[in-house]
Amino acid sequence: TRRREVTMATRDDVGEALRAARTIAIVGCSPRPDRDSHRVARYLKEAGYRIVPVNPGAEHILDEPVYPDLEAIPADIELDIVDVFRSPEHVPPIVEAAIGRGAKRRASPYPRPVRPGRPGSSPIGPPDLPPESE
Repeated sequence: TRRREVTMATRDDVGEALRAARTIAIVGCSPRPDRDSHRVARYLKEAGYRIVPVNPGAEHILDEPVYPDLEAIPADIELDIVDVFRSPEHVPPIVEAAIGRGAKRRASPYPRPVRPGRPGSSPIGPPDLPPESE
């Protein structure tokens, strides 16, 4: 089996992605204003982005409808970025769902162990992806 090649985003890549983006899904968005996911969602909304909160335990966050998972978001809502606020063990299936939806960028703020020279091990990089089928 082959592994997908994972590249690390630079600060310029992140800036370019944010300038091009219009709609950002926030997976793990909390209804609690003291949580980072809520603060990030509020900041992005105030900055003019359309946010799509994803949380199976909430109905509305920041006056937006909340979806239980990425698959529940209507297909006509094009996601430019999927920002993930979940613990690392929950990230791989979310990344797969984001890829399946055609999201252009995925991000997770949770650090992973740094292993020099190993893609996906940076605290700001994407998680390792499961092997691709041949």
